[in-house]
Amino acid sequence: MYHWRTFGSHKDRIVLFADHPHKRCRAAVHCALALTTLALAVAPAAHAEEEEDESSDRWAEVVVSAQRVPELAQEVPIAITALTSDMLRDGQILGPSDLQFSAGNVSFTATNFGDSSFSIRGIGKLVIGTGSESGVSFHLNEIPLTANLNTLEFFDVRQVEIMRGPQGTLFGRNATGGAINVVANLPELERWEGHVDLEYGSYRHQRIQGAINIPLGGRVAARVAGFQLRRDGYVKNLAYGQTDAAGNTLPGIDEDIDGRDVVGGRVSMAWEVTDRARIWALYGVLREDDDRVRISNQVCKRN
Repeated sequence: MYHWRTFGSHKDRIVLFADHPHKRCRAAVHCALALTTLALAVAPAAHAEEEEDESSDRWAEVVVSAQRVPELAQEVPIAITALTSDMLRDGQILGPSDLQFSAGNVSFTATNFGDSSFSIRGIGKLVIGTGSESGVSFHLNEIPLTANLNTLEFFDVRQVEIMRGPQGTLFGRNATGGAINVVANLPELERWEGHVDLEYGSYRHQRIQGAINIPLGGRVAARVAGFQLRRDGYVKNLAYGQTDAAGNTLPGIDEDIDGRDVVGGRVSMAWEVTDRARIWALYGVLREDDDRVRISNQVCKRN
């Protein structure tokens, strides 16, 4: 006799031989009861092990500095989203504009003249002008940045903290809607380490980033990080091939636009004065020379 029972996603085939029909029936019942008891004994142990693994992943501790001191994210009385370096990599969050896809109530807008605006819970910069001020402050290691956020790229970043609600007490003015703090890796005093990441893709996409940590002895260390991004544009330029009144092709017009040619770097130093005092300094540079599109809804008409 062939008997099939299903446990999870597997099937076990049981073959029993008996001369008498009643013996065959009793043998089948006893075997079924034995398998059921075995399954019930094994299932709780496996289920408990899965719950333990899931629990360890779910309750991974994330340390943030939303209140200017290191604290566990679960203990901070602020509506905060902390994205670790693994989350940034897995979510393909390459720059500030990608944060809106991984944090609720957050939006990013690229405006005219190379400017940009973050909004949290609907509060941001809704006007364009030299005197306009943002409602969401953006920081690098708690240092406010007022540069063009369109061109920034995340590299050698430990985590990004997004705080919702007024944060003016700790982060100054322009934080009515909230604050965003990018935490870059700082030098570590006791170990050498480094990494290099390479990307290559369509449209001749080339992206390289890396960092190296250098202990200098005497409680002093340095860290150097940098990246380079190059690719062709995704947008076809309809102005390509236009001619002037004399029939000459207009120079300086590429076949495509919205390409990238960006280089950035960061150098930081740390000095542990005492066990309770540490001084660090950071210098960063970013240079861009490409035909990045400012915003996507502009249309140029020929005179």
